[in-house]
Amino acid sequence: LVELAIAQRERGTMHPSMDSYDGAMAQTWGGPPPRWYPAALEQWPSRFAAAAGRRALVTGGTGGIGFYVAKLLCRVGLTVILPSRPDLSHEAASAAAAISAAVPDAA
Repeated sequence: LVELAIAQRERGTMHPSMDSYDGAMAQTWGGPPPRWYPAALEQWPSRFAAAAGRRALVTGGTGGIGFYVAKLLCRVGLTVILPSRPDLSHEAASAAAAISAAVPDAA
């Protein structure tokens, strides 16, 4: 898996920081791009306001569904911890940068 992740990064095939990440995910894994996710980003912060300020550990948050979960939790107001795999700490840093770009007040 480490080799696959490094190859994807070096070829630029798919990473959360790319503008077309949703489309690349749909093309690579099949299915349509996220349909309800944008609405959840807008609605969940008010629906789950009581969770703001808590912490969440999101394993797998550097890509795929885990990335979407981490971004949504940040949007709700949680502090999200993204652990990294050995020798792939750049993945967590890049995912955190992509989340910060999408959710400016993310912690």
